[in-house]
Amino acid sequence: MKTIEELKNEGLMSLHLYRVLLRGVGSDTRFWSRGKYRWEVEPANGNELTVKDIFDIWTEEELLKWKGMGQKTFN
Repeated sequence: MKTIEELKNEGLMSLHLYRVLLRGVGSDTRFWSRGKYRWEVEPANGNELTVKDIFDIWTEEELLKWKGMGQKTFN
């Protein structure tokens, strides 16, 4: 299965969707420790995630709440 970076480079994924996914993955608070300004665990490298990985980690409802991810972009 191809990563989202490979899909973007092949033109199969828009740059907008690619940026939305990376921003959403990087801002997920599950990767932050409570009350600290450092990473508790290293966040997943968004470039290396596949579409299946994204749907395994986040629900459709969570994805639609990400900034820039509307129903049109999601589809």
